[in-house]
Amino acid sequence: MTKDFRVALREWPAPEAASELRERILMSRAGGRRVDLPVDRTAPWRLRLLIAAAAVVAIVAIADRVQQGRDGPQEGGQGLYSHLFGGGPWSPSVGAAQEASKVPTLPRYPLIVDFDPSGVVGGTWTYETWTTTDDIITGKTGSITMSASAVLLEGTTAWLVTTARGANVGDSLFVSRETLRPLRHTINGPKSRFHVVQRYSADSVHETIDWMGPNERHLRSAARLPGIREAPLLTYIDLNLLAQALPLDRDWSGSVYVVGLISLGTRFFPIDVRVIGRDRVAVPAGTFDCWKVAVIERHANLEFRTLLWVNRDRHFIVKTEDKGGDFVTRSLLATYAMTPPTPPAP
Repeated sequence: MTKDFRVALREWPAPEAASELRERILMSRAGGRRVDLPVDRTAPWRLRLLIAAAAVVAIVAIADRVQQGRDGPQEGGQGLYSHLFGGGPWSPSVGAAQEASKVPTLPRYPLIVDFDPSGVVGGTWTYETWTTTDDIITGKTGSITMSASAVLLEGTTAWLVTTARGANVGDSLFVSRETLRPLRHTINGPKSRFHVVQRYSADSVHETIDWMGPNERHLRSAARLPGIREAPLLTYIDLNLLAQALPLDRDWSGSVYVVGLISLGTRFFPIDVRVIGRDRVAVPAGTFDCWKVAVIERHANLEFRTLLWVNRDRHFIVKTEDKGGDFVTRSLLATYAMTPPTPPAP
């Protein structure tokens, strides 16, 4: 029986998943965003193959449960057929990740080096998230609160940036107040079963990823950072800080690298930022004169476009908009309170 399953899975034809797909799904889930997966409508046979492959996986999973019920749990708490998937991209083994060597996609514009970190202030910003489907149905999907406060981290002046989705605290990020480069980033998944810690030096990032539960996994990775040391770096949650430091003006443009989860495929990728106009927008927090900014996240074969409306006076983000195949997701500023960057007590 085991041999039959093994042969069937190895010989079954299936298209290769994009290397960054897993990371984008994980991070989109953490951000409460919907992912519009690409579909090749000219090749319906691929869909049939995927459905058939999913059926095989389901049969294997059911057989695994049945076998565990007969024989009891296997070594390490894993089922009889876990070796078919263990060590693969969806179920990595302990220590599977190696130092990142893949060359990241090149930015479209020069890297941002003209910015003013002294212009950044702390505060709290709460956004309501709304989704419109088929240009008809609109519903509120949640809220996100971002806070930034001045702290000391191992003798370095830093911004502590936290995000909370509803009542659940998600990411926490320490960013250098002098360079706006990340120092440490922590991501906590649902029920603390997914835990990521990234620690940064001047030229490298060291990452640990831990999955807890019955199929426990641990990854340890390190990679050299892209770009130049004079340029800031982003993670997924600190664009609001960088926006405050940018010299936004008509036709301004620049690029910055984003650090993803280096153990899961997409290590670094650029986002290209360009001011495309001015706009006056009304959101729950009020009406603001804004720069309209196009942000394009670029991978080897994919691009993802987001529109930002950035307050012209204080440069915080007022509104965001992402468009998918049949839906539009918007984040609207609901409340905000900005505080001056008072140095923390020694």
